[in-house]
Amino acid sequence: MAIHSDIDKMKERLSGKTITLNDMDAFYRETESCIPKTTVNWRIHNLVRSGILQRTGKGMYRFGETQVFCLASGGNRNYRV
Repeated sequence: MAIHSDIDKMKERLSGKTITLNDMDAFYRETESCIPKTTVNWRIHNLVRSGILQRTGKGMYRFGETQVFCLASGGNRNYRV
């Protein structure tokens, strides 16, 4: 299975919207009708880990890498939480 062509097809078909687990399952079942659900979950996990997909909620994704913002504490300022 060609990974890059699958990602290109996935972006073509699913970009511009929130992607659900059902969308990903349906995408993979088009070419592999008997694919186990656990395999689909692992593929999604790997796509998130590699930065191709971003998790936006439980079972919801979008294309792109997660951006993490950190609050930098400066010199003499005291912050209370």
